[in-house]
Amino acid sequence: MLKFRILILGVLVALASTTARAQTGSIQGTVSDQTGAVVQGAEVAARNLETNATRVTTTGGTGVYSLPNLSVGHYEVTVKKTGFKIYRLDDVQLTVAQVLGVDADLVPGAPGPGLYTAVAGNEVVAAAAAPAATDATDLLEALRLSVEARRAS
Repeated sequence: MLKFRILILGVLVALASTTARAQTGSIQGTVSDQTGAVVQGAEVAARNLETNATRVTTTGGTGVYSLPNLSVGHYEVTVKKTGFKIYRLDDVQLTVAQVLGVDADLVPGAPGPGLYTAVAGNEVVAAAAAPAATDATDLLEALRLSVEARRAS
């Protein structure tokens, strides 16, 4: 009888472990600059918008990063590297067993205004930091492009 209980307990633990793994996904991609050259040593962070839990990694020599085993949900992805504007992608949805590709094109400059990302559903329509708006017209144009990209979904 004891062996039977141990066997049942083992099966339950195995099932629980499989279920827990099935409720995750991954975010991965490549970070490059405007010329297409890979950016190594960039910090990539994924913040779960529901729990505020954040996972951080760094791009390797090929500019590639991977954030495996993330809980499903909505994420904000941020890429930072000294000498470049900060790249941020708001509210991307990660589903069960999904490998979500998020490539970032960084623009040289100091962090600050001028960040441009546009998303339609989980599809990145435009993902590049735009030059900083120099006047209200530039700012309105960047806003218009963002709104149009979201409507395209």
